[in-house]
Amino acid sequence: MKYQRPRLTLYFAVSSIICLTMVFAFLDFKFTLIPRMAYHLGHVVEDDYVHKFEDIFNDTTRKTKKILVWTPFFKTVKKWAKGINNDLKNCDYACTATHNRGNLPLSDAIIFHDADIDINDMPGLRIRRQPWILYTLEPTALIKKNYNWMNGMFNWTISYRNYSTILGAYGGYVPKSMNTPTPPLVSLKNKNKTMYASISNCHDAGRRFKLIKEIMKYIDVELFGRCGDRKCTNFGGPCHPKEILNLYKFRLAFENSHCRHYVTEKYWSTLAESDTIPIVNWIKGQINPTVIPNSYINFFDFENISDFVNYIEKVGANETLFQQYFEWKKKYELGKSHSDYCKLCEKLHKPYQSQVYTDLGGWFKEDTCTKYSLIGMAGRWVDRRIFNIFNK
Repeated sequence: MKYQRPRLTLYFAVSSIICLTMVFAFLDFKFTLIPRMAYHLGHVVEDDYVHKFEDIFNDTTRKTKKILVWTPFFKTVKKWAKGINNDLKNCDYACTATHNRGNLPLSDAIIFHDADIDINDMPGLRIRRQPWILYTLEPTALIKKNYNWMNGMFNWTISYRNYSTILGAYGGYVPKSMNTPTPPLVSLKNKNKTMYASISNCHDAGRRFKLIKEIMKYIDVELFGRCGDRKCTNFGGPCHPKEILNLYKFRLAFENSHCRHYVTEKYWSTLAESDTIPIVNWIKGQINPTVIPNSYINFFDFENISDFVNYIEKVGANETLFQQYFEWKKKYELGKSHSDYCKLCEKLHKPYQSQVYTDLGGWFKEDTCTKYSLIGMAGRWVDRRIFNIFNK
């Protein structure tokens, strides 16, 4: 018997490894737990993930195109349809949105919000001339499902990535209108506060809280939200009224993920709500082509935190250096020439080639950040444990 025990131990160990591998493989197939990085950071095009058909659609009989809103947008389908219609009123082409599923056969396109898709609640009727559109603003790091089952299903995408069928940026800028008055010069004279940040997710993939805590060792940062000890004074909008925000020289407008082209309202709202320089945390490949040149300071442009701190102190004490980050106001103003839905409406009115996404999983995985992963979950757990230990 004493010679059989090692064999039993080995057999048990091997069997356990096989079982765990099978379980992990199943979970990864279902939830995409294994992190995957971008295969290349260079030029990416939609054609890498779609199959194009020969047929061209150009229906000129419908003067007003109808867009069917199939899913809710974070649980509110009526509100989403209403919001789309409000945007469509200002478009160059005529379109209307409806959430009435009885209009399915008469609709020119169907739009689905990725986070609200239910595999058991998809249209039973499929019309070739009717593109199915996947709409998503979520970064890859927050997506928990596998997209293999969606291959061959969706024809177009709308997202913040510049290789989507339609670019759905969080913000934008246009040349300043001739009738728009020149804004007053931004000055350091009335700014008696250095920097602030406002975050409530302390354990995200971008490790914002960890980075901000490090910066706070060298710079006076007022931290608002659940991750800090200060509360916002304004609700339903920016953290504070504009007159309060304008007292600060800088804002740490860090993203929660380092995903390709993922530049959100954190950057845009800083430009819109105050005369404060946004400090961002964008890595290579993340910067969205819609951002305004010379309107921000990127933490990752510096070799180390010492260089970063020295530069911030220099800008914060030099009127000329500070003002150069607002030179864009002389040439541009915030706003998009066309909303995402106007672009969709225009595309429906013009001839378009039929296509379908054959590798939607690949489209999501080709990124500068990992997908939702066990490693990310473990990292957030470790960060949380450290936070709890040091804040007892």
